[in-house]
This record gives sequence, C-alpha cells and structure tokens, in this order.
Amino acid sequence: MLVSRQLRKSNVIEYLLYMWQVEDLLRGVQLDADALAQKVLYNAAIPQETAVAWKEWYRGLADMMRLEGVTDRGHLGMNNNLLQEVADVHKHLLDLEAMEEYKDKYYKALSFIVEFRAKSGKKDCSEIESCLDFMYEIWLLKLQKREILEQTQKVIDAISGMLSMLAGYFVQYENGELDFDSLE
Repeated sequence: MLVSRQLRKSNVIEYLLYMWQVEDLLRGVQLDADALAQKVLYNAAIPQETAVAWKEWYRGLADMMRLEGVTDRGHLGMNNNLLQEVADVHKHLLDLEAMEEYKDKYYKALSFIVEFRAKSGKKDCSEIESCLDFMYEIWLLKLQKREILEQTQKVIDAISGMLSMLAGYFVQYENGELDFDSLE
C-alpha cells in the first residue's frame, strides 16, 4: 500500500510490476485478503493501524478483482488503464524528433520485444505490455533462483534501459513538465 503509492509517484513501470505481483499474490491465496496480509506482514514491526490498513487495501483489491472478473488471470482495469497511458506516452516519444536518445534505446530493444511477443503468443498487446510481461517473467525466474544466461541478460539490459527512460519521461509528463506539442 505505502510501497505502491511511492512507486506510483516515482516509477510507473515498477508500480505496474508491483501491482501485477500483488494481483498474483492475491490469486495465490484465493483472494483471501486476511491470509495474504498474514503472510506478508508476518513478523513485520509495524503499528497495528498500518497492518489494518494493509488488510483493507488487499481486501479492496480482491473485491475489485472479483468484480472485474480477473480472479484467474489478467489485470485490474486501473492497471490496464495506466498501462495504456504509459504506452501512449511511449508512442508520443517515438514520434518526436527531439527524443533521439529514447528512440535509440527503443531500437536497441525492438528486436527482443518482437521476438518475445512472438514466443509469448500475445500479439495483440502493446509493446510496453510485452516489455512488462518479459520483466515480470525475469523477476519470477530470479525468485526461483534460476540462472539468467548472458544472452538473456543482454535482453534485460536493453528492455530495462528503455523502460527506465520511459518511466522518467512518464513522471515528467504527469507533472506537466513534458509538453509533447512544444517538442514537435
């Protein structure tokens, strides 16, 4: 809850990945917010009121997941809407001549994005969603303590470099510091 607020303000990419993780954690406990809170907050040295707030946050997310029909897979509408906003910013950046550094990062990652999309079978999603899917899968591999091959690390570096720059531009966009019209 506190983590999500901080990430939402500072790094939209990490925020979305975090929210996907919370969705999966809730699925892992059959949307039982109390069970998740107990697992996550077990032995945490936090005030009781903070623990109650976390439980309520989990309960609210679980209720939304039920209402939106994403109890087995998929993402909450609020996360999908934000992802679409990020994808829109990405498209704007690619259209601007002044964004050569961003375009360079994008083109370094593009062949990897195309390859991952083909392997994942999710051809209808945005390039940014494909990148997030890839990074989420890498995170899962790391949790399982699986080896990351050198070639895979090159892909991680290319995609995360682009996403990191995109996250920075997104913060500027949301804060009104990035005006696409003035950069054309």
